[in-house]
Amino acid sequence: MDRQLAIAAFIAFVSACGSTALEKPGESVEPHQEGTLTPPPEPPRAPSQPGEEGGGSSDAPQISRSAGEPGGFVVLYPRIALPRSAAGQVPDAELKSIASQLQQRLAEIAKRVRPSAKIDVRPEPERVCPRSGCKAASLGVVVTRAGAGCAAVALVSAPGTSPQRLVPWAAQMRLKEQSVPFREPPERAVGVTDYVRCGDLVKNAATQDAAVEKAVKELQF
Repeated sequence: MDRQLAIAAFIAFVSACGSTALEKPGESVEPHQEGTLTPPPEPPRAPSQPGEEGGGSSDAPQISRSAGEPGGFVVLYPRIALPRSAAGQVPDAELKSIASQLQQRLAEIAKRVRPSAKIDVRPEPERVCPRSGCKAASLGVVVTRAGAGCAAVALVSAPGTSPQRLVPWAAQMRLKEQSVPFREPPERAVGVTDYVRCGDLVKNAATQDAAVEKAVKELQF
């Protein structure tokens, strides 16, 4: 009997300790291990129609209908990636709003780097250049969310079929690679180790604008 009481007391103690360690539902900012982001569905690599500036009319809607102008920038619609644990979920309005704000910040950075350049900000869901590449340099961002935590990494590419350079922008992360080939899902090279609260993401990104701006300045075009 004494042993049964001791076991029961131990189980109660463990349960009590566990409950105090949990945050309230929806408020956790989870650590994120490498390789756990699920890329958004990639468009098929159909050829563009002759004479079209961007993707052809038969291409998937994710392909930009504009290739931009030489010497300018195409600011692609953000890539919204979710952890594999959230696969199948639809990005909520808050996350899409955050993504749009970061897209606008990219346009502002491009304007600072080349004040006279033509900057083409693409609407949802145009997040990749045509198969032959963009005529302009292309800028993008991957935004992800886990619970109440978010993270962002900027994508910087020279014109044509150039690789995408990954620049950590908000939250802490490890990069498996510093760049990924043209039109390859960049999410597979990103491992978020510590999120920031989604409501602070844009403000947090502002502290790292200099790193993104430096990458844009280093583009050869």
